[in-house]
Amino acid sequence: MLLKSLKLHNIRSYIDQEIAFPQGSLLLSGDIGSGKSTILLAIEFALFGLLRGELSGSALLRNGAEKGSVELAFELNGENISICRTLHRSKGAIEQDAGYIIRNEMRKDATAQELKTEILALIGYPKDLVTKSKSLIYRYTVYTPQEAMKQIILDDKESRLDILRKVFDIDKYKRIKENATTYARTMRETQREYAGMIFDLEEKKRMKLAREKEIQAIVDEISTILPELEGAREKTAEKKSAIEQTEQKIKDFNDKKRMLGLQRPSSG
Repeated sequence: MLLKSLKLHNIRSYIDQEIAFPQGSLLLSGDIGSGKSTILLAIEFALFGLLRGELSGSALLRNGAEKGSVELAFELNGENISICRTLHRSKGAIEQDAGYIIRNEMRKDATAQELKTEILALIGYPKDLVTKSKSLIYRYTVYTPQEAMKQIILDDKESRLDILRKVFDIDKYKRIKENATTYARTMRETQREYAGMIFDLEEKKRMKLAREKEIQAIVDEISTILPELEGAREKTAEKKSAIEQTEQKIKDFNDKKRMLGLQRPSSG
């Protein structure tokens, strides 16, 4: 993004001011209260609008003014773009109104949120890092407020790392690392569980082989006995048939004997 100009109307100490940004490096210098921070805040407002808790309308609109506006012109990827946002004083607060964006001389009127969405799409900022309450990437890459710089310096190591991760959109790698660590720990626990299940695997293999040999010996023995068993079954069937025939003969004999006894003449 190449900044070209900034127009301020009733923004803090600026009543009507147009600032042209030359190409190359630019140094803003001046005494305290001369308006250096106002320029940076105005650029932030033009891009992202008001930020709850960070950039309020009362911090931008000039005291006593009813309306104010910021128009920022810049070049991005060879495209000329201008964006304008406005402020107005109401009974209870200072609020932002609808504005417009001009891209290659084509103007589009839009609400504050629509303008923000348009800018996010243009410059490619992650949406979750430019919320209603904060704009970490802009605040820590374009400029850092003095109090925020103190926070970065005095915070603990992990807090500073968290800020840098969010600023450069590498926070996801921290989550990947944490998830990978959790997954690796789970895998190690599973590995220990499986190791416990197979610690005597060789012994179990030997026992299995011995059982298989025992089973095969029994199968072989059964295979040897089966023909003998079949022969014994046939002999048993033959003897049973012979017994049945003998029993039938005895029965016939007894029947004939009884009949002969009935037919014998009585003496007298």
